[in-house]
Formats: sequence, C-alpha cells, structure tokens
Amino acid sequence: MIAPPSEEWNLGAPVRGYRWASPAPRGRVLLQHGYGEYAERFVHRYHELIPHLLAAGFDVYAIDLRGHGRSEGRRGSLDVREAARHHLAAKRALTGNGPLLLFGHSLGGLVTAHTVVADPAGVAGVVLTSPALPKPAGPVLRGFAGVFATIAPHAPAPLRAAPPSSLSRLADNSDLYANDPLIYKGRLTNLTARTSLVAAADVWRGAASWTIPTLILHGADDRSTDPDGSRRLFDAITSGDKTLEIVEGGCHELLNDLDRDRIRALVLDWMHAHVAALH
Repeated sequence: MIAPPSEEWNLGAPVRGYRWASPAPRGRVLLQHGYGEYAERFVHRYHELIPHLLAAGFDVYAIDLRGHGRSEGRRGSLDVREAARHHLAAKRALTGNGPLLLFGHSLGGLVTAHTVVADPAGVAGVVLTSPALPKPAGPVLRGFAGVFATIAPHAPAPLRAAPPSSLSRLADNSDLYANDPLIYKGRLTNLTARTSLVAAADVWRGAASWTIPTLILHGADDRSTDPDGSRRLFDAITSGDKTLEIVEGGCHELLNDLDRDRIRALVLDWMHAHVAALH
C-alpha cells in the first residue's frame, strides 16, 4: 500500500507541514514524529501507518519538528516548548471535517501531551506510543540542565543513548535506520534535554485536567523512553475512557517491532471506534 504524494501544508517557517488526503474522509489525525525522525517515515516505516489511516478514512496532517526532516534549524536540536507551540498552532490551523485525533510517538508524544494540557479544545481522542515523559526533576538536576543548555545548547547532553539496535527486534530495522539520510543520528542535545524536562513538568501539572479519551502504548523493554512515564500519565489523567498497554518484550518503535500487525490494528480499531461514536 503506497500513500499518495504528500501535499505541502503551509505553516510558515521554521516548520514544514504535510497533508495526506483520504479518498473518503470521516476524521482527521494530527501525527507528530519522534526525536531525530520526520513525518514521512510513517508512510514507508511504522508499518505504513499513514497509508492505513488514509484507507480507514482519516485525513492525516503532520509537521517536521525544527531541526528535523525538511524543516529549518540545526539538526537534532530543538526547544520542546517551541515544538509544542508549533504543534498547537498546527492543530488550530487544521482544515477539513470530522473529529480530530492526535497521535504522538516518543518525543512527539511529549509534544502532543503538552498540547492536550495547554488546549484540549476540539480534540476527540489521543494516541501516544512510547511517549517521552520524564518524571519531575529535582532542583539539582534542573539546575545542571539549565546551565548546560545555556552555555552549550547544541552540544550532546550527558545522557546515555540507546543504540539503534534497541529500537526493534526486527533484524533489518537497524540497517534501515542507519541508511535513512533524513534521520538525525546524533545524541540528544542539552537544549532538547532541558526543555523536555520543562515541558514534562507542564504535563504533570496539568494531567488532572486531562479528560479526553486516550490510548497509551509502550514497550516493556523500551530503552529510549521510560515505560513508567506512561504508567504515571495513565494514573494521573482523569479521563473516564483511558487505556494503557505495556507490551511485553516490546521495544521503542512498536510499529516497527515484532507485534507491529497487532499494534497497528489496535491503533486503527481504537481510532475507528472513537470516531464512529461521534457520527
């Protein structure tokens, strides 16, 4: 299954937006990629999620974060709070008809979660896969992160990085990742690390007001983001319609992993059910 060519969705500098039109739209999805990645990777990888969303009747919108994919900026270095503002602006600029669902993966899950607590208006449901949700940082860690981000914002943060081989249990995933020229393969920068903590703190403060239907999926063996962050978010939000699945043996890229058929079906079925309920 091949998606039609993506159309430019003009959001202005520094981010580049895309729109994929379904032949029979009944809803809309705003999709946010993860750290180092880009939106179009969800066409040919992530078990072709975008083509399957189109076939299921969803128009798909997405943006490349600053410094990612085809967007402007220093490669791999972004302010997560700014990314959340871009995401919120994209949500407000959406056209078309039908309920709006948000999908965020990894760092894109943090960006998406920040948008939900900042302005949930018009959102019918949220799907997060392997979201990056660091626990609240103490004053010492916040202080060190702030210093590093100020004096060397684009330098690698002093954090342990998971190897690409840990992203999936599929043998070919590492090679496909390594050979993709649009993927940033460096370490998390000080700026991104610091602002991730700040953005996550905003999410934790606002989680009690989160009442939107939500599906959270996380691999139990994820070495890039912490499954406990998904557990904490699930416990903190007050939605009466929330589902959490910790996938046993699952790695970070669940839609590129051994259970990808089941995970994709779970995501599509959940979205279909929540849109159908509104028609």
